[in-house]
Amino acid sequence: MIGIPLFMAILETTHPVHLKPTGVYRALSSHVDWWIFLHVIQLVLFGLLGLAVYWLVSGIRGLAATVARISVLCFVIFYNAFDALVGLGNGILIKYTQGTAPEQREVLEKAIDAFWTSGIATLITALAVTSWLIAVFAAMIARAEAESKRWLVLLGVVAVPFGLFSFPAGISGTLVWWICVVGLGVVFALLAKPRLSTGLLTVAALLFASSHTPPWGPPGLFCFFLATLLVELNLEKQFAFRVQLARKSRA
Repeated sequence: MIGIPLFMAILETTHPVHLKPTGVYRALSSHVDWWIFLHVIQLVLFGLLGLAVYWLVSGIRGLAATVARISVLCFVIFYNAFDALVGLGNGILIKYTQGTAPEQREVLEKAIDAFWTSGIATLITALAVTSWLIAVFAAMIARAEAESKRWLVLLGVVAVPFGLFSFPAGISGTLVWWICVVGLGVVFALLAKPRLSTGLLTVAALLFASSHTPPWGPPGLFCFFLATLLVELNLEKQFAFRVQLARKSRA
């Protein structure tokens, strides 16, 4: 399970990127075969990524764990709907347009641009990203020690809207934005126990919420991989135990 985010992080580095509302056909036409193939694979991978989040709260009871489980189910549903609609849908349209006459192609290019920025696609994306953010932050709260849960809830109230609106607002990817993302990760890590996995999950949640494509998706997925690796190998608790032993031996 922990290998899925790492595999996705590597795979998403090959994802074609187009961020403008127009010119979709010309930007992606030369990559359309890989584009379609990649988005078919992603239908499976996003489901497995959701399963990885679900695994983080396996065996944990409580409100936060329940919220995480429900939210990650919504994430898989809405994110795959977004991937199928915007990814596969546009890929198929572009592939069809390649075989049309020039006068038809001009009309279809406008249709592809309209489909790319459609209100329905935007709504589904917002639902998917919101579900993702709530799922990951709820999982962090569920896994946290009791004394740090309150701080995580308060910080989550700030972090979730930041992750949701930074990309539509056009600040995602700016230097200030990157500083804010890393800063939130550090703050979460300092106020929570376990520290390192919480900080990594914070950065992972915010980066992937912006996009699964470069330059956000791959580092976000890699951070998620590192966090799940720490959890799986129980490294943070082992390190804390050794620190306690060292302190006792010195005393």
